[in-house]
Amino acid sequence: MTQFEWEHRPEISERTFESPYVIWYEKFGQRFEAGYPGEPVNQQPFWIKDTSNVAATKSGDPAAALDGIRITSVQPWDPDTDGSLIPPEPWHRAPLRPESVPQNYDHLAAAPSPGLAKPQQDKQLVIVAVVDDATNFAHHRFQGANKTSRVDYAWVMDGKPKDPAAPTVPFGREWSNAEIEHVLKSSDSEDAVLKELELADFAQNETIGLTKRISHGTHVMDLACGYEPEDEDGQDRRIISVQLPRRVILEASGSILHLFVKAAIRYIEARAREIARALGQGSVPLVVNFSYGLGAGSRLGSHPVEKCFAEITDAGDSNDSVNPVHVVLPAGNRFRADGHAALIADHNGQHQLELDWMLPAQDQSPNFLEIWLPGTALDRTIELVPPNARFGAAALIQEKGGYLELVDSDSKKGVAWAAADVELDAQRNRVGKIRLLLAIAPTYVPRLEPPFAPAGVWKIRVSATLRTNDDICAWIQRDEPPYGYRRPGQPSRLLNHQESRAQKIDNEISEYVNWFAKSGRVTGYGTLNGIATAESMIVVAGYRWRDASCASYSSAGSDSVRSPDMAAISDRSRVLGGVLAAGSRSAVKVALNGTSVAVPQVVNALTQALVNSLAFGGSDTVSSLNLGALVINTESDHNQNKINWLRGRDTRLTAEGGGVAEQMERSGFRA
Repeated sequence: MTQFEWEHRPEISERTFESPYVIWYEKFGQRFEAGYPGEPVNQQPFWIKDTSNVAATKSGDPAAALDGIRITSVQPWDPDTDGSLIPPEPWHRAPLRPESVPQNYDHLAAAPSPGLAKPQQDKQLVIVAVVDDATNFAHHRFQGANKTSRVDYAWVMDGKPKDPAAPTVPFGREWSNAEIEHVLKSSDSEDAVLKELELADFAQNETIGLTKRISHGTHVMDLACGYEPEDEDGQDRRIISVQLPRRVILEASGSILHLFVKAAIRYIEARAREIARALGQGSVPLVVNFSYGLGAGSRLGSHPVEKCFAEITDAGDSNDSVNPVHVVLPAGNRFRADGHAALIADHNGQHQLELDWMLPAQDQSPNFLEIWLPGTALDRTIELVPPNARFGAAALIQEKGGYLELVDSDSKKGVAWAAADVELDAQRNRVGKIRLLLAIAPTYVPRLEPPFAPAGVWKIRVSATLRTNDDICAWIQRDEPPYGYRRPGQPSRLLNHQESRAQKIDNEISEYVNWFAKSGRVTGYGTLNGIATAESMIVVAGYRWRDASCASYSSAGSDSVRSPDMAAISDRSRVLGGVLAAGSRSAVKVALNGTSVAVPQVVNALTQALVNSLAFGGSDTVSSLNLGALVINTESDHNQNKINWLRGRDTRLTAEGGGVAEQMERSGFRA
């Protein structure tokens, strides 16, 4: 039997960092990333810094908005001199391909011109921005008549720069409307077009999403703003597409996601102002679709991604050329994932949260568990008992003072890592909670040398002195491979001992109508997307069209976590899952499910309302809009079946002549 013990690593105790994930990635994550299929073992490192701000974006010089983003292959600090392995702020490691990074440019070149489309009479032009991956922006659903394109700008973040000496974006490739139309008209072969756009080239070493039949980004963008070329309504929806780098999508923790989302937001802001300037007709509304989610997070609206989106929604004003700005995100698909546990203190005193964390065998990606405690909690300790250990290893939880590494006493090599930090409550402008990040190595990676973490049940005990109604919450970071990509990781889960095997079978048969009790230790309530908890966002849950029941996987709020604002269709029926929309090629339809496909339907309905010059003021006034079959103001209460899981039943659906199913049938949806 192997014994493990915590070892304290104080070398970074005086350093500040935005997230403990940054330290994890620098010290450990790169090693495991190299084990992914198609990844080079010794890839060239790059570092990114972002000093851009909203003022620069609104300055009238679109290039200035992105000029604060810099990439370098030269290590921006000396570990020997600085005494740290972690790069100084504002530098972060950037997992980009060498071909995507221009070298030795002084300033970004001016932005290319957008298309010259004008809105129909008595209509409002609306800009739809989609941040995703593997998006075929040359698809016929994003074209107008005669092979014109409604995509004014597309930024492929891991593409090859057109002119490395004078790029228009700090990394990757930007495609202008004129360039896209030129490629569209150069060939009748869509494969040739995609190869010319560097979106699907089998000669590349890395897997590209558009080489497959299903493409998440194309599917989402079709639901958000796809129209047939001859449909005049489509001309009022201009498109900005941003494709995140492949390695950012593959990275399980989300530790580097915010760097590229922030760059995407700066780009969208700048290019939207270019479109408004070319249009010359006052303010132009902007709706941003980001169908992505994280399993962990504080749920305080303080994640760096949430701050980016809050910044863009707060930036618009009545005198701005881009106004209003709305950001729409999914509720998440974690309700049934066994990925969340909570303890609520029923008295003042010592409390202990005990968890059994199951790590699967042959899991080739690291696993992350975030444990959140109140900032006022005292006597904080964590004990971790690996599957093959004789004893547990206990340590104090300190929000400052380095990090802890769980070391195999035989090999003296680490298999787990823990660090704590304090996160602000962004919505109340106060110190919120203490986060303990627990990261465990993969249980096996074929291309790498041991040590690996032992598979099986890891026992976790977190103790703290709490006040009445304080809580300790734990969330597992999601680990499912993205659509169209190969990542051999397997999801871990928390064992729910409150359900017997017979109860689990009953819940499977009854579709989890009574899946989790709200007061249960392991629960689906509080699993809302970790980057969709800020009040400025529009958050969308999923429901099933045939019987108007909540999707059994759709994440929910809780007493301490906000609920989704509304729901849209994420499945057609119990048998037919998903929603039909564009595949990776024109004239191909595929079905994808999840709350990520509910989001673009809300975006489409919202843009339709804006095109018709209707005001939108958030969830309080959304019921005044004709949003078709969308369900408004949901509580996502999985203990209720049918339409009764609405917080306030949407009587407008009935008043207009029929419920959800009837309206969807009139709209052409059939199970």
